[in-house]
This record gives sequence, structure tokens and C-alpha cells, in this order.
Amino acid sequence: MLKQTAKAKAPASKKSKMPILVPPEDVRVAVDEYIDAKKREIVAKADKDMAETTIREFTVDAQDDDGYRGDFHTSYAVPGHKPGSQVKFVSSNRFSINANDRDKLEDMLGDKYPDMVDEEYTVKLKPEVFQDEEKQTELMDIIGDRFTEFFDTVLTLKVKENFNRNLYHVIDKDTMADFRTFCKPYKASLR
Repeated sequence: MLKQTAKAKAPASKKSKMPILVPPEDVRVAVDEYIDAKKREIVAKADKDMAETTIREFTVDAQDDDGYRGDFHTSYAVPGHKPGSQVKFVSSNRFSINANDRDKLEDMLGDKYPDMVDEEYTVKLKPEVFQDEEKQTELMDIIGDRFTEFFDTVLTLKVKENFNRNLYHVIDKDTMADFRTFCKPYKASLR
């Protein structure tokens, strides 16, 4: 049976040979410079990323310390050794929150939750209502207590103004790292 239905595998298509140009001297120099610059760029990016991580960790720790002392700041200047060298750390009151973690956040923020988090509900008409004329008529006649038959509700959580400042009055140092897994701050910029 296998032999009767088997088909021969088509040979792999041959790759076309790429033509090689013969460039003038200035283009050859530019090619070498490009390749060298590309290598330096990769090394520089890795160096920059490592330095950025060190600066962020130091600055977030300082921001946390200041926040718990009641002296919260959203930006800091971090000097280097060279005269005039400094990096500015700028954070914002923006956080990524998954609505599925709502109960956990409410638990962690306690009675301050309503003061710190806005809940937005979006209600959508279920697609099957558009396909069923009977449901459409029924919807127009009576919604009443049958709301859930016709609508889906989506919950979105958003932090309120000064959430980043007020957080230090609600979450203790020992719980902050755990809290940030549910309510992740946007990455601060380094300039």
C-alpha cells in the first residue's frame, strides 16, 4: 500500500550563485570599515546593556529607599568619574498590570486599593447575537437579568495618579519585589 501511494521526493532546489562584484578601492575600504564597525557595535551594545543594568539596579534601590523615607523622586542624576559625565534616570507612573491578578493586588494593597487602582470595565456584545435574529429581537425587547447572555465584560486595571509615590506607604520593603511581579513598573529611561 505504501509503495502504491509513495511519490519520489523532489530534489532540493539548487541555490543560485551570488555574483561577486569587483568594487573600486574606496568601496573596499568602506566594506572593511562597515564590518569592523558592526563588530564594535555588537561589543558596545553588550557593554552598554551591562552598564545599564548596574545603573538601573543602583537607582531603583535609591528610589525605593527615598520612597520609604517619604522623599520620593521620579528622576535622578547619576555621575560617572569623568568630568561632566552623568546619566539621567527618569521613571514614570506607568505599570503593567494583568487584570487576572486583580484579587492578589487588592490583597497586597489592602484598603488602599480603591485609592490607588482604577478599574475600567468594557462590555462587548457577544458575536452570536449578531448572527441570531431572534436574540437580536429579544435583546431589543428585554435585557433585564439576562445581561450575561448577550454581553462579555472585560476588566482593565490602571494605576491612579501618584501611584508610584503612594506605593511606599502601602507596600513594605519585604513585599515590594513580590508586588512588582504582579504590578510591573515600566522601564525607566536612561539619558
